[in-house]
Parts: sequence; C-alpha cells; structure tokens
Amino acid sequence: RTGGVSNLLQDDGGSYERSGSDILKFDMSEYEIDLINQDGECYMPLQTIDDLLVSRNYVFVVYNGEKVIASAHGTALTDEMYEAPTGEMSEEFAQFNYNELRFLMDTFYGLKPEHGIDNFGDYFSSTGLLLDLAGTDSNAFDNALRRLTMKYFDDGHSALLKKSYLSGKMDLNDPDELDKSLSSLGLSSNTMGISGMLRKLKRQEYYPDRPEFDALTDGEGACLYEEVGDTAIITFDSFSAKKKDYYAEADLTNPQDTMELIAYAHSQVTRKDSPIQNVVLDLSCNGGGDADAAVFVLAWFMDSGKIALKDTLTGAQSICSFNADINMDGNFDFDDQLPVEINRYCVISNASFSCGNLVPAAFKGSNNITLLGTTSGGGTCAVLPCTTASGAIFAMSGPMQISTVKNGSFYNVDTGVDPDFTVKKMDTLYDREKLVEYIHTLP
Repeated sequence: RTGGVSNLLQDDGGSYERSGSDILKFDMSEYEIDLINQDGECYMPLQTIDDLLVSRNYVFVVYNGEKVIASAHGTALTDEMYEAPTGEMSEEFAQFNYNELRFLMDTFYGLKPEHGIDNFGDYFSSTGLLLDLAGTDSNAFDNALRRLTMKYFDDGHSALLKKSYLSGKMDLNDPDELDKSLSSLGLSSNTMGISGMLRKLKRQEYYPDRPEFDALTDGEGACLYEEVGDTAIITFDSFSAKKKDYYAEADLTNPQDTMELIAYAHSQVTRKDSPIQNVVLDLSCNGGGDADAAVFVLAWFMDSGKIALKDTLTGAQSICSFNADINMDGNFDFDDQLPVEINRYCVISNASFSCGNLVPAAFKGSNNITLLGTTSGGGTCAVLPCTTASGAIFAMSGPMQISTVKNGSFYNVDTGVDPDFTVKKMDTLYDREKLVEYIHTLP
C-alpha cells in the first residue's frame, strides 16, 4: 500500500450517485459556429474543442496565431503566447470570438440561475458589455471580460488571469498592475474579495494583525497547532495535500500541509493523559484549496467525510462519503476518530471561501459541531479554467457545484453558512485565551 492522498481515504459505503443526461445536444448554429464534414471527417474549431472537452480536464489551451500552447491549471501560465504580434481582430474573427464566449458561458457557467441569466447574449447587452465583447479591439475585449468576471459575476472563482496575446503582456498577479487594472474599472482592492490576491487583501482587512497560516509553502508558519489549557486550536488558511506517499514520507514533527497537520493534531489530542476537552478549527481566513484535503478534515471532525456534488450541465448528483486514515497507520478504524466526549468548534468568517466554506457547510448539519464567528463567504462551484479564441485566459465558476443535502434534496452553498454563535469581536477570536474563555461560557 502506498500513502498517496487517495489511499488515505476509503469509501465508507455511504456513497451513491444519480446519473445525469448521457447525451447532450448543442445547437452550434445558434452561435454561428461551423462544423465541417469533409471526406468522411468532421472538423471543428480548436476553441470549440477546448470549450467542450479540454477545459473540463483543467487545461488551458491558447492558439496565438503561430502555435498552440497548453498549460495545466495550477501551474505557472506560460508567457510564450506573447511572442506573437499584437493587434486588432478582424471583424469576422471578432464575431467568432464573441460567439465562442457566448457558447462557453451559456453551457458551462454554473451560477446562471443565481445571477438571473437566461442566456449570455441578453446578459452582455443588459450589462453594457456587448459592444466591447463583440468588437475588434482586443484590449477593449479583455477589459470587458475583466469587468464581467470580477465586477458583474463577483463570485469569488471568476477572474481574468491573462490578457490576450493581441493585447500584449500584463501581469495581473503584480499588485501595482492589479491596482491599475481595478482603477480603470472604477474598482479598488478594498472593495473586492474575488481573486486569490484580492481575497488575501480581504483577509488582511478582516484582521490585519493576524498572522497567515498557508499550508502551501515550506518553512515555519505553514500551519499551526496550539493548546490553550483544555483546548486545542488548529489553524490553516488553505487546504493542501502534497503529491507524496504519506505512509513513507509524512513528517508530523514539522507539518507542511493539511494532511500532516491534522494527523499531528490527532496524535496530540488523543495522546495518553491528554488534557484536551475542546478542539477548534480556525477556518476564518481559509480561502479554499484541495478537495481531498477538505474531505480528510471532514472525516476527522465528523468521523465520516461527505461531499455532495451536482453537475448543473447534466443534472448528475452524487454523495461521496469517506473514512480517512487520520493516524496514517494503514488501518481505517476507531483509532482514527476523535473521542466522542471531545467538544468540537469551527471559527468562520466572510473570508472562509470555497473549500473553506464547504467544510463548515457540512458541519452545519451536525449536532456536535458548533460554528463561531460570522457568515462564511460562499463559493459553491468548482473553478473552470477557460480561454477565448483571442487568447485571453480566465477562470469562472463551472458546472460542478458543491452542495449540502437536506431531506434528500441538494442545495448549493453559495450564500455561505451562518454561525451558531455570532462573534464579531476580532480580539475574542484571535486572542486565543479569550476565545477559550468564551467557549467555556457556551451551553
């Protein structure tokens, strides 16, 4: 047995699924996208193939007029595409670029009902973005796409990542460039909580003196376990899992990701003569991350990790229910569970997003986990990496929707989760002694 992430999770028999539509028909004539049948072969535009097949496999594909460039989602986006000449689009190409964008979003944007969108042609018109999105000016198109994803969608997962090669290179991950970009839209980083950087700024606004605990980087401070009297507090600001064999390589003396941190915390809470009566997960600044790591945490805190998923495109639904080998001993047994007498708490806030929202949403239905803080930040759809025919790279909320299940019905968690006890005073949450004192007053 190897100890990769998948081998630390085991189906507990509670999983089930409901299949969606096996065959989907797309009327490409509605979008004026030509499919060519020639000599017994069928040809379709590269961008259409990317929209339908490639992007759902988390790969960006861009054609810059000279070469096709592919990058896996989560890797550094290549600047090679900017080696091609800049310039305007022809009217014919601009129309194709616009039609492909309409097709992509009509088909795969996962929050259409929540945003009141019947079709994106009408939506582009009603938002005043139509002329720029259908025009030949690539800079205007990119700026309109940025306004669409970051201002109108404002869903936390949607954002322009790279401008088109036709517009020229601009690094939106650079703080100065980002501020200039937002300023041109009449926005500022102080009012936005939506890309990784902007959510980080939101987190700093939420409590500027709180240190960050990102379990994504090596070195001290990657994550934190601390004990205050009879209470253990586990803090991490992202869900992460290394690509390694945990059975052979896990280092619990210096946890570097969520999996190791939880395994270490479990060993401390359950050690002989442990004084711990309360365990607190601080997800108040957790912006999301790896879904497997989130399931691992759920399985530890709830004895069984469950994620409900719905595909808004096909209608498919599934419940994925897992046990986890928390102590990483190769066995799935009671030794992986917290003692039943342990009181369990989770701290949340508006900065708790995506998987940082999923986990407390799952906790909400539990009778033995108490949520503290303020309403979480939502984020119900998995990110879908996208490109345009003109070469812009962006992300949007895709059709895979994280849900909660109540009485057999699936509900998305985009509006966030309300705490059981509202705590707005930051010094109560982040002064750990005050937090423990507060917990002791709860029923």
